[in-house]
Amino acid sequence: MNKKEHTLLKNSEEYCYISGLLKVKEINLFRTSEYETLFNFKKLSEVLKFLSTKNYSINERMKDSLEIEDNIWNKYYRELSEVKKFLPEKYLIYYLKSFQQIIYNKENKVDNPQNRKSEFKEELNSFYKLSLKGTSYTKEIADYVLDKFNLSEYVRYVIFKSDKKFEPYKEGNLNINSISELYNPSNKFLPEQFKNTYWYGFFKMNFPIVKIDFNYLYNLEKYWFNIFEILSIDPEKQPYSFDFVLSYFLRLILEIIKLNKIILSFMYDLPHSMIQERLINAYQS
Repeated sequence: MNKKEHTLLKNSEEYCYISGLLKVKEINLFRTSEYETLFNFKKLSEVLKFLSTKNYSINERMKDSLEIEDNIWNKYYRELSEVKKFLPEKYLIYYLKSFQQIIYNKENKVDNPQNRKSEFKEELNSFYKLSLKGTSYTKEIADYVLDKFNLSEYVRYVIFKSDKKFEPYKEGNLNINSISELYNPSNKFLPEQFKNTYWYGFFKMNFPIVKIDFNYLYNLEKYWFNIFEILSIDPEKQPYSFDFVLSYFLRLILEIIKLNKIILSFMYDLPHSMIQERLINAYQS
């Protein structure tokens, strides 16, 4: 495969036309008021009927969760396919595919957990290398992805008190010393490295970490969701660029993730309040 395809070579001007197309489509992305509308419905069929008005290939009579999920994801693949013919290069396609494999991987399932971990580490390293061949925005996203997995892996390491030395994924905003200091019960000060990152808001409120329980893990995951949303809207200040095109598809991915969670809450009669608070009040923590 041509290595140049894995590098962003074109300047922002060559993404102006695609940016213009997506700027028009932006109006169809879900707004907070529309998420709130979904939670006001009583039945799944009402939710699906509403989604069919938002360019989702959804039938209100659908019952199977996998069928619904696949149809919702089809909007993302359809829009990406429409844009692909206007792309001046293939870097965006490779970046989004790698991002999906890391964050929401449905493929390459391996029976042996050790093989899966090794495979995942390779995927993560490949994603980071790919991000370095893009813009400062692609690297910023990759840094926070690495932070997410380093933090969650270290929490697992602390909980299970492993005798093995913790091996972090390289790069990211946070190094292993800062993360280990964060979970050191004798440390009275939040490590300096956190202060210049989006993680600061969460750990400022939750430091010192007295107890790692379900609520802590839930809130940490929720905050990652918040950071993902912040990152996805960041380049709106530069509406005609590669970064804007990438941000549009990140926002669409985020929308689809939210919709799938809402649909599952209706399908399995789960309490809406926690999901609603997590999805709608995304980065107000």
